[in-house]
Amino acid sequence: NHEGIVYEDIAIKLIAKRANGGMRDAQSILDQLSLLQDGITKKNVEDLLGEVSEKSLIELINGLIDKKPESILKSCSQLYDDGNEPIAILEGLLNITRDLLLKTNENYSDLFYTSEDFQDDLNNISKKVHKAIIINWHSNLKNIEYQIKNSSQPRLWLEVLLLGILSEEN
Repeated sequence: NHEGIVYEDIAIKLIAKRANGGMRDAQSILDQLSLLQDGITKKNVEDLLGEVSEKSLIELINGLIDKKPESILKSCSQLYDDGNEPIAILEGLLNITRDLLLKTNENYSDLFYTSEDFQDDLNNISKKVHKAIIINWHSNLKNIEYQIKNSSQPRLWLEVLLLGILSEEN
């Protein structure tokens, strides 16, 4: 406020979460964003940090819930077209599945990685999917991280994993 920098509260929270307690990391991100004309916005933070759109990740999870392989592949393709790397998509999915496991009531908490804007979506998903399935998803996603990081075809590995999750549930 003292510097006259325009900011959104949600953008500041996103920076704090991404910095994982590192003051220098947070300050560095703030310094870079403060130079932008429209200030520190959620979109600018996501663009700078390579954050994956929560809306797109929710669509991907809904494809898993609805057991629609075509929807999953279309969501992945859209995420790639938006410039997201498979490892970033994987990390986003891990954050959402973690938040789904924390979901025990309707109240939002700063413990969530997912922004408050998507709490209704999390509530709806948590009502549709049993926690045991979410734990299985989270475990499968975590187990593929190494293959994605060290593969010459990380997109293929991510898609195969996601489609494999569908076959496990069947």
